[in-house]
Amino acid sequence: MKSVIEEIYYNVEGNFKEDKEYWETNKKYGELYDKLSEKLTDEQKKLLIEIYNASSGMEAEVGRTHFREGFKWGMLVAAEVFGE
Repeated sequence: MKSVIEEIYYNVEGNFKEDKEYWETNKKYGELYDKLSEKLTDEQKKLLIEIYNASSGMEAEVGRTHFREGFKWGMLVAAEVFGE
């Protein structure tokens, strides 16, 4: 079972709203990926996909860790503020 903090994270993550900056970055990523992919062999394309997947996994874990730690720090701040 996931922790309550992780449940909150995944609930918030599911409500992510893509803004203009997101779509601009997404478009730039697609253009760069296509430009590079055109120059690669099939084997190199598979490797590029593996690198992307590994990188995405690391970024997701960093995001979850930052959320968990930020949430804990926020609770400590709340305890201090309301404890006075």
